[in-house]
Amino acid sequence: MRIQNSWRVCIDYRRLNQATRKNHFPLPFIDQVLEKLSRKSYYYFLDGFSDYMQIHITPEDQHKTTFTCPFGTFAYTRMPFGLCNALNTFQHSMISIFSDLLQDCMAVFMDDFTVYADSFDACLDNLSKVLTRCIDTNLFYEVFDVWGIDFIGPLIVSNGYSYIMLAVDYVSRWVEAIATKTNDAKVVVNFLKSNIFYWFGVPKELISYQGSHFCNKAMSSLLHKYGVIHRIATAYHPQSNGQAEVFNKEIRKTLQKITNPNRKNWSQLLENTLWAQRTAYQTPLGMSPYQIIFGKACHLPVEVEHKAYYVCNLQELDELCLEAYNNSRIYKQKVKKSHDQ
Repeated sequence: MRIQNSWRVCIDYRRLNQATRKNHFPLPFIDQVLEKLSRKSYYYFLDGFSDYMQIHITPEDQHKTTFTCPFGTFAYTRMPFGLCNALNTFQHSMISIFSDLLQDCMAVFMDDFTVYADSFDACLDNLSKVLTRCIDTNLFYEVFDVWGIDFIGPLIVSNGYSYIMLAVDYVSRWVEAIATKTNDAKVVVNFLKSNIFYWFGVPKELISYQGSHFCNKAMSSLLHKYGVIHRIATAYHPQSNGQAEVFNKEIRKTLQKITNPNRKNWSQLLENTLWAQRTAYQTPLGMSPYQIIFGKACHLPVEVEHKAYYVCNLQELDELCLEAYNNSRIYKQKVKKSHDQ
């Protein structure tokens, strides 16, 4: 039995499925996929993330997915698990995207993608084609494409500040944060423009909770102006903003350890805390966020004192990003295996 430590939504869509006109797009058999891979020497395996939730439901049909729970009444805007046509629709979408590559270099089985070739170099070339297609069709996220934001507080007043505005990049786990006096919409908008957009570029997606400081006219206007998709994490599914929640707790813990007993100097130590988070080794990545962004380990005071030197080029930076991705995938597989036991 798999142990779950978070909310899991399970909705009975049997009556809806009975009334739904079936999509008869054929699903592949696993032996067909294995037959394509036979006698191939090199493979790459890619695992899709969020799967069906990538596919929008037409606005006029969204009300059909309505469900009730202790927190209210909700409806999906994207295709959830449990709908009878979910598998067929997702498979059809993937076939449409990769149609010209399926006969030559890859196989698609639901959300599992296999890239193959007879030689190592050819397999790398095929992988490049697949990843390029993913980027062109918005199936692939790069560093600073997705940010999660949240407020920490109210805290003990420190130099007039009571809150911390926090943002974390979902790919590199790079953290940005500032001390603020309030937690209103104006603070959020100014923070996004000054600390995210102007430094890291405009992201593709922004994830936040439903608070009025995140969901308001000023925020909607800003995100619409720059073409940013705003995803809302609800109380019923808080893990959708999980990265921000994790670093929210980590920053609190770090500040508690380094502040004085009355905790009133936390605003002066916030930069030190961010430095610690950015340069700390992240197990899922196999390196620190700093190393992913800058392509080398951070020069810590003890290393500067002993004159440690680093050299890095763009090729090494790409290799580091790929290594971080592989480490993250391996870590997720280990966690899944542990939970499944």
